[in-house]
Amino acid sequence: EVWSIRRSQLRRMHVGTGLAEASTWALDLSPDGRWLASVIVDKGLAIWDLIGGSAPTWFEMPGVRMLCFHPDRPELYLTSPRGTVVRSLTTNAPTAPPTPKLGEATFLPLPTNSSPNWIALSRNGRTMALAPFFEARTFITDLVAPQKVVWLKDLLHLTRVGTQNPGASATGGGTLALT
Repeated sequence: EVWSIRRSQLRRMHVGTGLAEASTWALDLSPDGRWLASVIVDKGLAIWDLIGGSAPTWFEMPGVRMLCFHPDRPELYLTSPRGTVVRSLTTNAPTAPPTPKLGEATFLPLPTNSSPNWIALSRNGRTMALAPFFEARTFITDLVAPQKVVWLKDLLHLTRVGTQNPGASATGGGTLALT
């Protein structure tokens, strides 16, 4: 479901199809506010049209972990055990309501010893940060030359067990953000 957190009348409610036990793992809004992309664990990707209000478009993508929109281009960046890919987002002709379509996956040439889960793009869309669940393998890269990375040494994702802190994540996961 998508809802407004402001004190105002609910304008529209979108309810996706699928199993009740399906878990949403990641969400991101397109820069223009039209699309909401959500990853359903071990299932795939749903793209919601927040303006048109149509049912979400479903894309089977087992293994997709996290996602983020490019801030300037209609592109989605997705992580999975097979690597990190970028896919263009287009719509069918100017029909109402427009149906989102994803272009072919283009794999980014990242280090072979990385298995990123978390992903973030900078506001200018040039820098990307990637991190795994547990290992101290977080790095940043310039999207113009993604094979050139800067490893963030000793940056750890701490778990509740490792820190004995009830505020820490149970799995060691987290969120990345670039400014």
